[in-house]
Amino acid sequence: MSATRTMKILRRGSNPYDVRRLLGMAWLISVVFSACSHTSVQPTPELKIVITSAPDVLLIGETFTLAAANAATGEAINADWSSSNLSVASISRTTLTAVAAGRVNIVASFQGGKASY
Repeated sequence: MSATRTMKILRRGSNPYDVRRLLGMAWLISVVFSACSHTSVQPTPELKIVITSAPDVLLIGETFTLAAANAATGEAINADWSSSNLSVASISRTTLTAVAAGRVNIVASFQGGKASY
């Protein structure tokens, strides 16, 4: 009994490995590996901040410069400031101005963190 073998005959100068097939397999392998190496994106924790300079009482017409810092490092930050009642206290950048008698809540915000007084 004789065994038969099939032999592939190529033209001279042809590559026995089809480049398109190899590139296709390389692409498929890269897709599979990228799908398997799942990395989840963790949300950035909000920064803890503290108000370092704020008045307890102001007279109408007085101004005060507000300041805030990173609670962990003590480093000064450029917070965004807001007033809960602009008819009582207005804020321009870091300057708080007493407009009328009353109570107001002042809030500092920076990189997702907030502090108020």
